[in-house]
Amino acid sequence: MVASPTPKAIRPCKRRVFEAVWSGKNWSHFIYSINGLKEMQPAAESYTVWAFGDGERNSFHRDVDLVSVKDGDIIEFLYTRFK
Repeated sequence: MVASPTPKAIRPCKRRVFEAVWSGKNWSHFIYSINGLKEMQPAAESYTVWAFGDGERNSFHRDVDLVSVKDGDIIEFLYTRFK
C-alpha cells in the first residue's frame, strides 16, 4: 500500500510571509495577507477573509495577538469567502 501524498492545501510552507495592520482600538494586529494572498474587500456579491482557528477548525473569537499558544498547538489560517 502506498500512502497518498499530503494535500497541497495543508502541506507545510517553507516560508510564510504575513502582512498585517495594527488596530489600536483592539490593541492587536489584523492579518490581511499570507504569502501574497490578500483578502478582498467587500464587493457587491462576496468578499474573502483569512479566518483562523485551532487544528480542529474551531474558530478563535479574538485577534491573532490575543491567542495563547504553547508547544504542540496548531493554528490554521483558512482563506474563506462569504456571500
